[in-house]
Amino acid sequence: MNTNKNYGTIYLLQPFEFKEKKLPIFKVGKTKRTADNRLAEYSKNSKVILTRETKNIDNIEKHIIKNFNLEFKLSKGREYFIGNKKKMMEIINEVIDIEMDDDDDDMILDNKILSQYEKSKNNKQKLENNTNTSNIKEDNENNKQKLENNTNISNIKEDNENNKQKLENNTNTSNKKEDNENNKQKLENNTNTSNIKEDNENIDNTNNENGYKCDKCKKIFKNITHFQTHISSDTACEKNMNKNVKCEDCGNLFTTKKNMKQHQLTSCINKKVENKPSIKEILAKQQDEIIKMKEKINELEAKTKKKPGRPKKIKTEISTNTTDNQKINHQIIMIKYGI
Repeated sequence: MNTNKNYGTIYLLQPFEFKEKKLPIFKVGKTKRTADNRLAEYSKNSKVILTRETKNIDNIEKHIIKNFNLEFKLSKGREYFIGNKKKMMEIINEVIDIEMDDDDDDMILDNKILSQYEKSKNNKQKLENNTNTSNIKEDNENNKQKLENNTNISNIKEDNENNKQKLENNTNTSNKKEDNENNKQKLENNTNTSNIKEDNENIDNTNNENGYKCDKCKKIFKNITHFQTHISSDTACEKNMNKNVKCEDCGNLFTTKKNMKQHQLTSCINKKVENKPSIKEILAKQQDEIIKMKEKINELEAKTKKKPGRPKKIKTEISTNTTDNQKINHQIIMIKYGI
């Protein structure tokens, strides 16, 4: 290893934090120590791209950073750059090769590197000019496109005006058609109304006790509207003519016995109402039965001359062979003790 104090290693690496996120950010640096020792100080999984040993290391690093500033965008600090990895390697090797191939003094070396710097600067200027030219062309294309769009917009507006006019004309035509349809409908309604009036005049309007009677099925209606609905139907008379089940209370006819029974339960006017006892009568009757039962209990106790008490075991079921007296005694005991 060269022991010259101005001798060292130029390195290019991608720190692990940018490698993990797949960001094209690289660090360029120098070290006068052993390269392995210096690179070991970075994160464990950092990727080393390039290492080159060279003399005049301080000046070399300075000119490499100048070229990087021309070619690439600075990310942070003064040594982290965003850009193409291969392009960075080319610049580093080119600057170091100028130094290694020439034994001139530092002034000549600086001039050679400076000429390389100027070359890079000119290339950058050309690139910017080309970019500006392309931008101008792009602006021209955009302006041309805008002009075409404006022309299209004006055409669209004209078309919209024409369509609007056509729509108004069609609307007026449709309104006229609607008016004609409405007039036609009114005429038909008036005709129907006159026909209904004629039918009503033909109906016997004498509202007697029997109401309005259908000549076909002999059904009687109290409401003239119901009667008109009935005679205008095609099937109403047939249904009435098929009614053979008669209600004995009011005389109405039904098609089935089920309908007739439902009528008797709900809406029959002449339904026979059975005489049912009132609640007071039912309670009085129950009270009399209780008094009679207590008297029977007292008579039986007097005969047996036993103190009243609850028997140990009482059968809740009575066999079919027991006598009437036994049944009575059993019922008395059940009532007395609430079994």
